[in-house]
Amino acid sequence: VRRRARTRTATMAVAQTALDTKRYDRQIRLWGMETQLRMSTTRVLICGAGGLAAEVAKNLVLAGVGHVTLQDHARVTADDLSRGGQFLLGDAEVGASRAEASLPFLRGLNPTVTVDACTDDARAATAEHLAQFDLVIATELHFDDVLKLGALVRAARELHTETPAKRARVAAADEGGHVPARRRVHLFAAGAVGLYGG
Repeated sequence: VRRRARTRTATMAVAQTALDTKRYDRQIRLWGMETQLRMSTTRVLICGAGGLAAEVAKNLVLAGVGHVTLQDHARVTADDLSRGGQFLLGDAEVGASRAEASLPFLRGLNPTVTVDACTDDARAATAEHLAQFDLVIATELHFDDVLKLGALVRAARELHTETPAKRARVAAADEGGHVPARRRVHLFAAGAVGLYGG
């Protein structure tokens, strides 16, 4: 236990030197350095790249979450732009991948956050894919798809506890330099069609 505490303290000290404390000054005053450091090593997957996902992604990037991945297989349509709320995209992006077209705006908000895209259908996700994230946020999915995603998230949690070799492979996937002792994947269903008439 002491060895783990020393390793964690050393890891946090290294991360603190890399953290832009001036950028996050107000947040650090609000919830402290340790919480901000934990946020800077958090990996989030946002399924869907519509208006709700745009707002969620913007807030996470500005807050300094370490890694945000937008996953959406759809292409930008004029309907996406006219619905409102999708401020990451413009007329020039019609026909492009919604996930990939959203990246330049998000990356411009905070260069210290890694933002990338996955153009696979979120409904075809695997537990192995989800295991590399700390939080999965589901938007624009039907209720049945959210239930399936929930089962995959539970399976992803099991990947962390089956064998030390599997835990090491998952931990090595973290590009932020932080190797968590145990990653637990969480699911948040936001704007799921079928919940409260969505």
